[in-house]
Formats: sequence, structure tokens, C-alpha cells
Amino acid sequence: PCVGNDVQQALSELTPADRVIEIESIFEDEGSILLDVDRKELLVQKAVAFSELGKLFESLQCWKQASTFASRNLPPNDESLPVFLLQTAVCLMALDRVQEAQAVIVEAVGIHNTAFGGGPYFMALRYQNELLRAPINQSAAIRVWGTIAAMAGSRFRRYK
Repeated sequence: PCVGNDVQQALSELTPADRVIEIESIFEDEGSILLDVDRKELLVQKAVAFSELGKLFESLQCWKQASTFASRNLPPNDESLPVFLLQTAVCLMALDRVQEAQAVIVEAVGIHNTAFGGGPYFMALRYQNELLRAPINQSAAIRVWGTIAAMAGSRFRRYK
């Protein structure tokens, strides 16, 4: 990949606004040769930067693009797709698009269950730290985790 650890490290050291500008310039640079995996990594960095800036709609668009990429180009058991879908759901929840968020959560749980088994209970356990301690859009992330936990039923009764 052209976007290796050095580029990702340099991007992470920029402010969120500068990171977005730099990533957009990389995408627009006709001389740069980007592999699909590079585009995916840059989309993720851009989505996070937009979230840090409070630009949830823009972040949502990046997560949707990353999800589309993952569903079309990665193996069916790749963990990236459920992760990208959960981040999509967090943005939707933060935008108060609750029904859309719930549909995306159901999709993510189904894909995660097919790949790893255990249903929503194991998915809730797997993503508990990431969602309950999310540094960005925390209340929306907690609502996403609560939706997954509620799907698991009585196993997470105390969190309802």
C-alpha cells in the first residue's frame, strides 16, 4: 500500500481540519497512485476527522463509502465491514436518524454473527469498550451499544 504507517502517522499528527484537507489533496492528486486499500484507509481517517470536527453528515458519507468498499472488495468474514457499519450507525444515531441506525445495526449484527457466531451477545461483548468509551459522539455510541445489547435479550438485562 502507498498509505503505509508513515503516512498514517503523519496524518494522525495533523489537526482534524488539516487532516481532511491533506486527505482530499491526496485523493485529488492525479500523480498519486492509490490502491483500493489506500482509499479505504484514507476514508477511515477522513471519517474520524470529520467526526472530531462535529461534521457528522460528512463523516457518515465516509463511513458509508468505507462500508461499500468493504462489502465489495473484502472477504465475507473480514471484520472491517461490521466495524464500518457500526460507525455508520453511530453517525446516524448522532443525527437522530434512529430507524436508519437500527437497520444498520441489525445488518452489522447479522454479518458479525455469520463471520464469528455468538449473535448480538458476543458482538456486544466484542465492541463494548469501543462503543461505551468512545471519545467522539459518545452518547450516540452508547445508544448503538444499547441497541445491540437489547437484541441479546436478558443476557444484558441490567443495561436496559
